[in-house]
Amino acid sequence: MAGSSPDGQGFLSVSARPWLDQVAVTAPKMSPVPPGGKMPVTSRPQSAPALSHRERQVLAHIAEGLSHKQVARRLGISVHTVSTYLRRIRSKRTAPTVAHLIRLSMAEDVAAPAGKP
Repeated sequence: MAGSSPDGQGFLSVSARPWLDQVAVTAPKMSPVPPGGKMPVTSRPQSAPALSHRERQVLAHIAEGLSHKQVARRLGISVHTVSTYLRRIRSKRTAPTVAHLIRLSMAEDVAAPAGKP
């Protein structure tokens, strides 16, 4: 079915064309980018695990604009642990950037920690 041209580029033989046309008709149309071009940030999807108390604390501090070092100092944990919590949050939700984390904190209704300036 498939072969190779002299320049090393692949090509399909004429006999493969009906098969390719059938795949194009039956394959679902999927886009890597959601409609509107924005990544969805919603409160917890039904299938997603809940954030732990500590993950919510870290998320609230990050949403306040604190650095990893500042969050670590306030919570009495290491910077590495802050990064671990953020990695866990990102594995549970779609939040690849800090902006997405801030939007997530609003969607999850994570309260800003009180008591520290």
